Amino acid sequence: MFISDVEGSHKEELYNIIVHDLRHVGVKHRIKKSTNKHSQCSKHGNVEKAGIFRVPLHHLDHEIVLLNCGTAVEVPSFVARACSYIKQHIETEGIFRKAGSTSRQKELKAFLDSNKKFGPEHHVIDVANVLKMFFRELPEPLIPHAYHEVLLRCLLLRDKKTEGILLTCLLMPTAHINTLAYLMQFLQEVASHSETNKMNVKNLAIIVAPSVMPVEEKIVVYGTSRLTHHVEVVELLIRNAGKIGTLLENMFEKLAVNSSAPSLSNEEQDGDLSRQNKKRKKRRSGSITRMLNGLKKMVGKGTPEVDESHLITSTPDFSTPCVKSSKKRKAAEVTTAFSGKKRRDVLQTLPQSVALANIPYTPSRSMAHDLYVSSPVCSHPNPNRKSKSPQSTKHRHRRFFTPKLHTESGANKINCK
Repeated sequence: MFISDVEGSHKEELYNIIVHDLRHVGVKHRIKKSTNKHSQCSKHGNVEKAGIFRVPLHHLDHEIVLLNCGTAVEVPSFVARACSYIKQHIETEGIFRKAGSTSRQKELKAFLDSNKKFGPEHHVIDVANVLKMFFRELPEPLIPHAYHEVLLRCLLLRDKKTEGILLTCLLMPTAHINTLAYLMQFLQEVASHSETNKMNVKNLAIIVAPSVMPVEEKIVVYGTSRLTHHVEVVELLIRNAGKIGTLLENMFEKLAVNSSAPSLSNEEQDGDLSRQNKKRKKRRSGSITRMLNGLKKMVGKGTPEVDESHLITSTPDFSTPCVKSSKKRKAAEVTTAFSGKKRRDVLQTLPQSVALANIPYTPSRSMAHDLYVSSPVCSHPNPNRKSKSPQSTKHRHRRFFTPKLHTESGANKINCK
């Protein structure tokens, strides 16, 4: 069964089943909202220009085609006509790889925009390049940007990466998954003639990946390594083209179980909602109780019990309660100027690692000499008056004649007489 065959009433249930299966495989489903301006405008029905190129998929003309599994799906008419034209020349060497004529492709693009069909005068290489250009210029890529991260996360799964990628494709919009399934089956058929056209699955994935799964502009810095992973995703899709959009058997069973379950009446639904709200209130009150118990332990044993009944409300108050203790606080002890750690750091910087107040003052001789003798400060009350320093004073000694000199001087006096 193809996903487009599911009725609208069961699509939401199927969506939840797919998300659950993805989690079971090991991939968390986190689809980002598209930030593309063109896609947002197209949702509101504002299409800037009519034609084929640069128009969202769901605004194009569609026609019904048959897949290999026999399911009829709707795809854009241009895609169906281009693929059918290429099938007529599928053995052409280098199809989708050769560039062709740029001028002819511009003429073909204008020709198709005027709602005309392909003719025998158009070369198959040019048609293949115009088909790639069509997917490359879509406002929202064939594989939307919102699903790229989930698909790349599926590549991390060793044995179940193919299953994860196929499950992720089921979450895409209907127009995208229908066109993707048709295009991948067409490329698989092209690869089956690789002996003549020289285009196997790997080569087709390298050529087509930038058009159907382009790298987003904001992460183009890491484009080389990221594009390699995109090629791997497209290659897996081509190899498993027949499984794209097909539901698994266990999904049918889960859908049958959900559909057979009796639907609840309005009163029962209201009762369930009230029970859920009560559970939420209990969870909130329990968190407040734990918070208050922690505060009691921090304050002390003498904390009086607090009435918590007024705190259990639908909108809890997380402000810190004011709790007064019955014990009197002790007077703050007089502490030193420094903390213990600071005091130890200061003591380590001292010569003997001991406080100066604990050492008796015994100045050394050199210190006394420096302080009192060689000090540059004058201790005289009148500094302008010159005073004799003890070093500059000359000691006066009285000179006495020796006894020998006295005898000689006396003898001279006698001779003179």
